[in-house]
Amino acid sequence: MSKLSTKIGLLTLTMISMIGCKKITESNSQTKVTNGILSKNTEFRAIQLLITDQGNCSGTFLNDSKFLTAAHCIVGAKEIKVGEPRLGSPLFGNKIIAEAESWVVHPRFKSNQDSQYDLAIVSFPKGTSPLGGLKIKKEGAALAENVLIVGFGNSVIERDAPNQETTQYGNGFKRYGSNKIESKEGGLLRFLGVLSEKEAEKKGLKTGQRVLSAEGDSGGPMLNAKSEIVGVSSAAEPYFASGKILNYWSLYVDLSTTSSREFLEQNGF
Repeated sequence: MSKLSTKIGLLTLTMISMIGCKKITESNSQTKVTNGILSKNTEFRAIQLLITDQGNCSGTFLNDSKFLTAAHCIVGAKEIKVGEPRLGSPLFGNKIIAEAESWVVHPRFKSNQDSQYDLAIVSFPKGTSPLGGLKIKKEGAALAENVLIVGFGNSVIERDAPNQETTQYGNGFKRYGSNKIESKEGGLLRFLGVLSEKEAEKKGLKTGQRVLSAEGDSGGPMLNAKSEIVGVSSAAEPYFASGKILNYWSLYVDLSTTSSREFLEQNGF
């Protein structure tokens, strides 16, 4: 990675301070990253774990059967299911709620470099989400607006200085936290956050503040104060300074753009 435009997909992707792929070359000392709030399965019921033969992601029911997620989570997948961790813990395996009947991907999404088109809708049997789903705010979110992100991604990043590798783990738990939109461009909503508990403490932040999305959060929603969906988690992008990675941008598909609106409207939303 040598340019800011390098993107990391968040497949297998929840939300904490984070990067996208499983291992990333870096030269910083070992650090743990956990700043999201662990959620009970009874919270955010419309937001569930997407399970495929390629890995796990996150997503949101828009009604009792239609599930909004990221395109890169399902492109190439042969099996797609929705579920939740048994007893709230992935250590007990996942409880399968339903298997997908069909799915549709944004027609302009071709690769992980197409983050602004990284949208898909999966159809599950009617009644899969008995409480229904969340609404999409067509007008989107404003710059500097406070938002909430939710997902099933990794909660810890450990940096191994001798081997210059970064490893993530802890995915499969539903977590949430807040941040503020710092950039709206190219069809994406972006923000930076804290990379460690120590950094959060130094800045006087509480758990759940200034979070970032992590591996396993892909497809998870960005919500406004009314719990309306304004974005969908797509990828992470390194933030460089003096040739070093200092942070990561969390990238969310802006659901208010023309391309996003056309795709959603063509599928009934």
